[in-house]
Amino acid sequence: MPHQVAAVSEIFSSLQGEGTHMGERHMFLRFEACNIHCEYCDELGKPGYDFDLDATLESLKRLDKEFGPHSYVSLTGGEPLLYVSFLKDLLPKLKEMRWRTYLETNGILWQALEQVISWTDLVAMDVKPASVTKERSFLKEHEAFLKIAVRKETFIKMVCSKEIDLGEFKELCEMIQNVITRHCPTGAIPILWNKINKWDCEDPKEIPRPSLRAPQSGAKQSLGLGTGSAISELGIASASTGTLPRNDGIRIPLILQPMSGEIEGHEDPELMRLLGELQTVGLGILQDVRIVPRLHKILKIR
Repeated sequence: MPHQVAAVSEIFSSLQGEGTHMGERHMFLRFEACNIHCEYCDELGKPGYDFDLDATLESLKRLDKEFGPHSYVSLTGGEPLLYVSFLKDLLPKLKEMRWRTYLETNGILWQALEQVISWTDLVAMDVKPASVTKERSFLKEHEAFLKIAVRKETFIKMVCSKEIDLGEFKELCEMIQNVITRHCPTGAIPILWNKINKWDCEDPKEIPRPSLRAPQSGAKQSLGLGTGSAISELGIASASTGTLPRNDGIRIPLILQPMSGEIEGHEDPELMRLLGELQTVGLGILQDVRIVPRLHKILKIR
């Protein structure tokens, strides 16, 4: 049956090189093809081979036996959601085998996500600034996608180059915050934090938060980093403001990933200064904005 076969470029075990689970050992299932063509994409053109459900599962079993344990099976690409019919067969089998599923996606095909979200443990969603990708804007598609993704653990990644448009960046951040505010299930989290921190106010919006400092000149200063550490030399930062997220309990990190021309983004001081300034702007809208380069490129691993 056609839906039981997918074009797979590679299946391998390695460290997760991006996002909030960077450094964990994952099994990667890379699908061929994508519905968009970002200017910076380094996966474009990788050939795929037909894998049926049984061959895919057997490959994953062998990998896990040889290199496990693994934290997740990472579905990546290309764009995995182009193969939604195959995923509807595969994901329940992965859950039966007690493997957690990590969906790496360009955050556009929201109708496909709706069909598989119940079997997905984590959504690693891109938002695509047109000024960087040289594609059209996908703001509306990203919004519809995020409304579904927030049912599960989610983080958002934005690849940033020196060509990024500030107005577009702010618009994407505002869209993210709007979805968090309106569509995240907060439950009793604000009440729990209120008890822990002994706040008397009933309205979480009344809880004071520290103000943002204006960015300073210099890559390390604008990123809020000290000196004398490997992290400060790389220009990596993870920052948030206040003790209570602005969505009254749910924190969805926005990862700013530096992307430069012929060198890795973290090696470009001008780009890292720009990302520090974008981080400050983003923290005026969102609770959690981080600057995270690609670990697998730094370590020169697969």
